[in-house]
Amino acid sequence: MYRRWGPKRLGLQPTLGWLPILALILLSVLLALLNMGSILRLVFPAGALGIAIWLYGRYPTLYIGFTWWIWFLSPWVRRIADFSGGWQDPNPVLLTPFLVTFVSGATLIRQLPYLTWRGGLPFMGAIAATGYGLLSGIVNGASLTALITSFLYWSVPVLFGFHLYANWHDYPQQRRLMYRCFLWGVLIMGSYGLFQYLTAPGWDRYWMVNSEMPVIGSPEPLQIRVFSTLNSPGPFAQVLSAGLILLLSNARPLQAPASLVGYLALMLSLARSAWIGWVLSLLTLLSASRAKLQIRLAVTVLILGLMVVPLTMVEPFSEVISARVQSLASPDEDTSFNERIETYNNSLDLIATQGLGSGLGVVSRDSRLVLDSGLLELLFGMGWFGGVPYLLGLSTLFFAVFRHPPPDTFVNSVRSISLGTAATVLLGNVLIGMPGMIVWSFLSLGLSGVRFYSEGRGDSA
Repeated sequence: MYRRWGPKRLGLQPTLGWLPILALILLSVLLALLNMGSILRLVFPAGALGIAIWLYGRYPTLYIGFTWWIWFLSPWVRRIADFSGGWQDPNPVLLTPFLVTFVSGATLIRQLPYLTWRGGLPFMGAIAATGYGLLSGIVNGASLTALITSFLYWSVPVLFGFHLYANWHDYPQQRRLMYRCFLWGVLIMGSYGLFQYLTAPGWDRYWMVNSEMPVIGSPEPLQIRVFSTLNSPGPFAQVLSAGLILLLSNARPLQAPASLVGYLALMLSLARSAWIGWVLSLLTLLSASRAKLQIRLAVTVLILGLMVVPLTMVEPFSEVISARVQSLASPDEDTSFNERIETYNNSLDLIATQGLGSGLGVVSRDSRLVLDSGLLELLFGMGWFGGVPYLLGLSTLFFAVFRHPPPDTFVNSVRSISLGTAATVLLGNVLIGMPGMIVWSFLSLGLSGVRFYSEGRGDSA
């Protein structure tokens, strides 16, 4: 008899498990309508954390879905709270996804005695590297806010990934949940992204003005780089890219409308690194699929192309999208590309001296380290001493997932998504926050599938 890695599973969508979630939604809406944003800022993170703890113990599969939706919606809830209660930065609402996800760290604590023989060492290596970065940040005088923020950004994707793999026995439930979660996620976030681009809602404009982020455009209709319910176009595009790859391999009634709004919103995000990641994910998925599935995927992509491309060639979409696409063909004339090249050139000497690292929370205050690369931020923050174990753990998981893939389209999809996202690490930090959740969670789900089939528990799907 095997010993359970996680809490007892009590069903995929239990009615009782939904009651506190619905209560939090209704309470949040009521507080927003009553212009009580200052109270919403406290109620939302506290309520979500309490629900997460309860779901983790009673309804673990529902906890996974709840966590993803908290990541999807928390930045938008923050904007609603600020719009009705006045600007506040930092805002407690933005801590919500990290608090909810950090609950999954209990799985790591429960399984510490078994890590050496249950495949958990790669995760432990990454967690240990993050812990080293935390200690290094303390020694090097990082501010408390920067230290906590950086630690959460780096640690929670790894903790959540381990939680998913630890519960590999529930792989079929996890697979169904993720298909459903990202189908609705792409549909809702994509639709809102188009609405945001065309109308520039007041709460989004209010946030754009106060956050002072010119890189996301101007707070006017048709002038916004779409970020939908998230805080910036990059993470939003990474989520859509992952969801759209999942939709390709799982035909559902809402697949066509979700894909239509999803691809159009993805293009309007103008996030070229996510576009590149999507292409890499698609090529990886095609190369790993059986001939019959390759044909189906190719036909699906062709049909979607016939639906989406004409929309990108008419106003008010064509001018902004075509200019961004053309910049891919002329990188030498692209400002951001040249800045990245200069950053890498200036950082080579610094990297060589970062054996111990400057610590988490310290990188951002070093005037020499204006970074837009996950690899550089990892090496500067954790040094070679922490960066190597982190990268070794991540590489080990990729090797395990790609070495013996089962005949399962979901496993092929999630490992392709992880690879496509991680491959853009030189173009942005995809190892932390929302992109990090995609890399570590989808890679862990792929590993769960491999383990599930290797134990003879599943059939091809």
